[in-house]
Parts: sequence; structure tokens; C-alpha cells
Amino acid sequence: MIAESSRSPSSGPIRSGTSRPLKRGKACSVCRALKIRCDGVHPTCGPCFRNPKADPCEWDNGQGKSKVAMLTEEVATLRARIVELENPGLTTPSVTLYDPYGGYKEQSRSPTIPQEPPHIGPHSPFSPTSTISSLPSGRHWHNFVALEAMTPSTGSSGSPSRPLLSISSTSSTEEPPQALIPFLIETFLPHATEFGFFLDILSFHRSAILRQPFGHPERPTPALLTTVYLWGAHLSRPQPPPQVDEHALLIRALHHVVTDTLGEHPKRILHTIQAEVLLAAYYFRTTRFLEAKARLGSAVSLVLTTQMHRLRSSHYPLFSPLGISNNMVPVFQHNPQTSIDEGEHINGFWAVFSLHKMISFALDPAGGICGALEAPGLQIDTPWPFDSHDYRNGCLTAEIQGNQTVMQFLSGAVHSTPSRNETSLTSLLAKASILCHRATYLMGQWTPSMGQRETQAFWSSFRSIDNLVENLRAQLPELPHSGSNTANTRTLLLIHSLTNSATIKLHSSFSYADPSSSQKCIKAASDMVSHTGVDLRPLGTVNSVYGALWHLACTTLIDEISRRQTTSAWPNSVSEEVLKHHLELGRLALSTFSEHSAYIRFQRLKVEQAYENVNASTADYLSSGSSLTPSHSS
Repeated sequence: MIAESSRSPSSGPIRSGTSRPLKRGKACSVCRALKIRCDGVHPTCGPCFRNPKADPCEWDNGQGKSKVAMLTEEVATLRARIVELENPGLTTPSVTLYDPYGGYKEQSRSPTIPQEPPHIGPHSPFSPTSTISSLPSGRHWHNFVALEAMTPSTGSSGSPSRPLLSISSTSSTEEPPQALIPFLIETFLPHATEFGFFLDILSFHRSAILRQPFGHPERPTPALLTTVYLWGAHLSRPQPPPQVDEHALLIRALHHVVTDTLGEHPKRILHTIQAEVLLAAYYFRTTRFLEAKARLGSAVSLVLTTQMHRLRSSHYPLFSPLGISNNMVPVFQHNPQTSIDEGEHINGFWAVFSLHKMISFALDPAGGICGALEAPGLQIDTPWPFDSHDYRNGCLTAEIQGNQTVMQFLSGAVHSTPSRNETSLTSLLAKASILCHRATYLMGQWTPSMGQRETQAFWSSFRSIDNLVENLRAQLPELPHSGSNTANTRTLLLIHSLTNSATIKLHSSFSYADPSSSQKCIKAASDMVSHTGVDLRPLGTVNSVYGALWHLACTTLIDEISRRQTTSAWPNSVSEEVLKHHLELGRLALSTFSEHSAYIRFQRLKVEQAYENVNASTADYLSSGSSLTPSHSS
């Protein structure tokens, strides 16, 4: 046997015949992970040379990565794999196999008539010939070279399927044509707050249209820009620009949310959170619920990992949530330079928080809507958010701090003079989301067979939430009828609707036996669909959670109409004509906004089915339009 020390230089690194103990931390990363003895030979140690591993032999000279840094890399790798699994037909495997004898075989059976060579130049997602490469995985994604498909992909039928997207890290072809960028951005921004956009709109717009390369640190991150382009293309339906492929933009956005966090952009974490929120809203709107919850879960993980729930905490005055550390090693460093910058982080947390509550309310069963933001021991200290323009006006002063923000709200703590951030529309939306979520969860725990102790605890919680809902309702500004900011009107309408839905969730189980609960449900449902006289048509696009809210209101009214066919109306209750009128308003709202929202369309079909069932049992009432003479009328 030839001694290892006698190897020629060409065959590998020279090994010493003697073995000396290494200093702590001097072993390579692979040996340290496997807990085997390392000889410390560079560039490849003995164990790695003799038994090559999947990971390369790496050296950090004792300056090991923090646990958080390693977990961040692990998360990025797993997220890349998730994208591959979610889109099996749109990505190639992380490891691409090839035939080493392919060239020889092609030469041996080359046709007599020469064929046109395939075009392998760069493609654009806005070209009908775009292709997709495999997503990078592992730590060396930045060295990844995109592979271009040589032939058109085919579906199960054998015919060419949708052209796919080419992914390359910094290609100028990743963006739409320059002339289309302002159009896509300006199509999205008027509706941005409906889908959880929390960044300062003026700053974002100014940076997004800069004539700088894609990925430049002065522009938003590629993930955020691509997601905004995606929304712009989506909202421009039914006639989007022909140069824009919405599906291609979606695939590219999914790629960038994985890779952007590994880059050097100064706002990569905050912008990735924003992109994840917008992607979650997009998937929710298009009824891809699993993907919506996955993207929202990523956003929740990022805000908790970066400690955004402790911004301006009075409990952690020295803690810097924008420079997270494990053993004081920062994962990313970007301290807010202005109150606008800091406000984006505060509003970013509450945007994720509110969207989490609303999607849980819409998608999860009543008894199972707890998630990461309801974990025992999780303390939210971030103060209530201001509206975006307030940060520009210097409202975020030094004394604004947070201390158990959500817990104090749920305990009923009330300040004699509420601060401006406690009554902002953004804050009221978060509070309404909390109460709607809380009411839904509480009623999911209720059963008629509960023991005495459980019953007492239930009614105590019931009264507490009911009081909170009524207190919040009393604080809400009235809905404007005309001549007001459309974005503010949409937000305020959503706040009123969430508050009314909390009332319905609390009282619906008792409305058949208790006249007070019945009247509260009918009043809340009627207010939700009548919108207090607000004309919905100028509002344009609305938050897709309205599908769940209007469905709840309509089914409440349908249940009451159905009940009155066999039971007398409660004293002082509204007439059936009024119930029918409000039901028609709800159906009209669902029909109006279902054209461009698959989720609202999904809820409209459920309401129509329930309506048909009532129609079948009360054909005379619904066909003639005459009342069945209730016992009492309004």
C-alpha cells in the first residue's frame, strides 16, 4: 500500500504522516458537523479527501457561523425546495443529470439534412419563448448558472404547454420593458393597502422607477418589484399588456423571495416580508389556499425571527430588533435612518399580524384558528401603528413605546386620552381583526355539554369580547358617503365589516333561542351588506376577505328568512321584506366583485346555493315578492 504521505501533488493534497491535535475550532466544517477527527490539511482535509461528502470541505478559521445564520441558510434551502415541489412542471431538479456520451451518439446518427441549431440566447419572461431554470439550492446559489431549455415543454396531452420562465440572477430581462414599469406600478398602488402593502408609498414609487439595474440597493428588492409587477398585471385584467405574462412573473417572484434574503440589499428582510404578504394575498385571491398559508407562514416566521413584535418595547429598551443576534453575531444590519423607515417596520409587523388574523378567520375551522402569533408566551410589545402619512408628519416621537400591546387591549385597558396611533385606521384594522379572530375561536370552543367550570369560563370570555366589540364599534369613524379618500374609505369599510362579523360570530349560535342575540346578528349582517349607504362601485378592487364577510352576512339573513317560515318573528324584529332587501344587497356586492376575484366568486356560489335551497322551500314568497305576513314588522 502506498503511504498517503507519498501522494503526488497532482493526485491530491499531501498528507503528513504525523497527526497533531488541532486547536479548538480549527477543524473543517464537515468534520466538525460529523464529529470526526480532522487533520487540518488545506484545502481539503484527509477525511474529506478519502470520503468525499456532499458539502465541500470549508474552513472558517475558528470563526464559526452562528446558529441563527446556519438556520437562515437552511430555511432558504428548504424554501427553494418547496418552490420546486409546488411547481413540479415548472422547474428542473436541483441536480441535473446528463449523458456524457450524448455528443458521440448525436454525431453517429446525425441526419443527412442539417437542422437549425436551437436558440440558446437570453430570454425574457415577457417573451412567448421564455423558459425556466432550476432553482438554486445550497449555499452557493450565487454561483448558479441558469440552464436554458432547448425544446418546448409539453403537457400530458403531448402539446406544447405554457412557456416557462428563465431565471438568471441579475439579468435586465427580468423586468418588463421600461415603458411598462410605471403602468404596472401605478395600476397596483391605488389598491396597494387592500392587499397588505405597508411600505411608504411615496418612497417606494420614487425608488421603483429609478433608472438603476434590477437589484440595485437604491431600488426595491427583486422579489418585491416582481411581486408588484405581478399585481399590476393581475389588476390590469381583462386586458393586461400583451408583453406581460402573469404566470411567469409569479414564478419569478417565488424564486426571488427565496434568494433575496441571501443577498446584500440593505432592506432585503423588510422587502422580503412585504413580498411574502403580497404573494399570500395574491394566492388567497386566486383560491390557492395552501400556497397562501405557506407564504403567510413565511412572513410570520420572518417577523418573529427578526423580533419585529418587540419594536420599541419598554421591556427591552436596549434590544435592537433590526440587528438580530445569536451570541451577538448580527444576521442582518439595517437600522432605521428616519421615522418613515422605522414606521415601515412597525406597520410591517401589524400588516402581517392583521393578514394572519383575516386569513385564519376565512380559511380555518373555528376551533383551529390558533397559529404562531397566538403561541403561549409570545408577548407583542410593538406599539399600535400610525397611518403611513403620520410618520412623515413626525408623529413617531421618542415616548411612543409598547408594552404587552395586544394583551392590554384584550384586557380592556383604556387610556383617558388615546394617542393618535391607537385610533389610526391601521390600528383600528388590527383591533377589528383581533376581535373577529378571537370571537371565531371562542365559539369554536363552545359545546352545550361543557362542564360547570368550563361554562363559567366561556361566559366570562364571551362577555369580555362582546364588550370589546361594542367599545371598538363606538370608536369607529362614520363611513363617508362621497368626496373622500377612496383608499381610506375601503379600509374603514373593512374595519366596520370585521367588527360586525365579530358580533355575528359571537351571537349566531344563540340567535335561535335568544331574541337579543338574534337582533344583534340581523343588525350586524344588514349593516355589512348595506354599507351604511356607501356606493361600492367607485371603490374598484377590494380585499378578498370580503368574500368571507359577505358570505357570513348573507347566510345569516338566509337563516333568519328560513327560520321565519316555521317560527314567529321575535318582537320588534325587522320584516321579511327588509331581510330580503338586505339579502339582495349582499348578493349584488358578491356579484359585483366576483368577476376579478376567484375567492369572492367561490363565496358567491356558496351563497347562491343556500339561496336556492330557501327558494325551493318558499317558492311563493320569493317568486311573487309578497310577504308571508310576519307576526311583527319593523
